[in-house]
Amino acid sequence: MQETLEKMYHFNHKPENWDVKDYAPGVTKKKKDDSQWGAGRARRVMGLAYTLAFTCLLRVDEVLKVQSHDIILLGEHKIQLTLPFRKTSQFGGEDVSFHCKSFKLAHVAYPDIKPFVLHEMPESMAHLCPVRAYAEWIKVSEITSGFVFRKIASGDRVSGDNKQMACPFNCCDVDVVLLIMFVSADCGMLPGDVPQQLA
Repeated sequence: MQETLEKMYHFNHKPENWDVKDYAPGVTKKKKDDSQWGAGRARRVMGLAYTLAFTCLLRVDEVLKVQSHDIILLGEHKIQLTLPFRKTSQFGGEDVSFHCKSFKLAHVAYPDIKPFVLHEMPESMAHLCPVRAYAEWIKVSEITSGFVFRKIASGDRVSGDNKQMACPFNCCDVDVVLLIMFVSADCGMLPGDVPQQLA
């Protein structure tokens, strides 16, 4: 899995894929091939999604729900990600009562969801580093509030609407490993190149 992420990282960081270009309205280009699915901003947001999902063991729908206030900078090389939900704790750290008409069915105290404290990884592990990916994404997207993952509009522009990015391919319940396998084809990797334990 790490090898797949590393290949994707290096492919996406080629200047023709990584450079952020100025928006040019009215200019429509035909895609040369399937490897041109996104420009610099789209590749940065996907890189952040992959690294967060991989390092924090999150599902795609959990990653896409992350908002700016869920991430706190803890210095120059460290962030804290606090999610108000998880698949196994959908109500966060709240006490929840379930009622049926006039009587209480159950009262459940959900444990607090502990934050992820993420440290910047060395350059040799940049392909796995959500701290580096977050810094790159915030730098080009200029998002300071609301959803971190937003739609990428035409011309590689970040949507100004504070709306959660839609799950690609209707994959909210799909494990991020499957999504990475799909997108890895972009790097010229064939299904056989993906480690067997992921297939």
